[in-house]
Amino acid sequence: MLERKTILTNTVTTLMCIFVSITNMYNPVLQENNISEEPETTACYEIADISDLIPCNHIPATEVEITPIDTDVMISKDATRIYYNSKLIAPGSDTTEAEEETAVEEAEPTPEEQGQMIADIAESMVGTPYQYACASEQACDCSGLVVYCYAQMGIDLPHSSYSLCNVGEEVAIEDIRPGDIICWDNQGGSCGHVGIYIGDGMMVDARGENEGVIYGTLDLHPVLTVRRIFN
Repeated sequence: MLERKTILTNTVTTLMCIFVSITNMYNPVLQENNISEEPETTACYEIADISDLIPCNHIPATEVEITPIDTDVMISKDATRIYYNSKLIAPGSDTTEAEEETAVEEAEPTPEEQGQMIADIAESMVGTPYQYACASEQACDCSGLVVYCYAQMGIDLPHSSYSLCNVGEEVAIEDIRPGDIICWDNQGGSCGHVGIYIGDGMMVDARGENEGVIYGTLDLHPVLTVRRIFN
């Protein structure tokens, strides 16, 4: 009986040793399988420089040199006219510098055109009330009408009928043209009334409190002198 028990015990012990040996032999494989079965994770990387994000085929933009603009040139009238006329030249045309300068000169209003502008302004004043010593679109006297019209063209004239007899250049009555200043002799040898010639033998003048600014004819009074500002 004792011998049988001893044999059984040795057999169990032997089996346990065999089991342990087999377990140790396959344990690394199980560990490896466990690692491979772990869920995938997203790798994180630290970017040292933002340029690392630029694709290798990226071509950097060419740097543009910005040249400061001369403010004095930009606000000059000549620069404005040159810019305006450059818009009138067809793109790609073979216009020479001399031709561009000619275009600028042609854009400058002629003396006749400037005079016509004065005549147009004077006509726009017809119906304005007369008021002594005034020179505005609300009211004016005879010399004030002339002063106001020329002021719209940037020309400062004296607010006096007598003084207007000496401005600009004197022209013959036969050569009178729109925009010229008519000075009448209504005081026995001196100028006491003025107006602006608008063409076709007609003029515009501030006649008095009863009439205001109206149309008239050159033969209102004997003409003392005709003065031309644009020549």
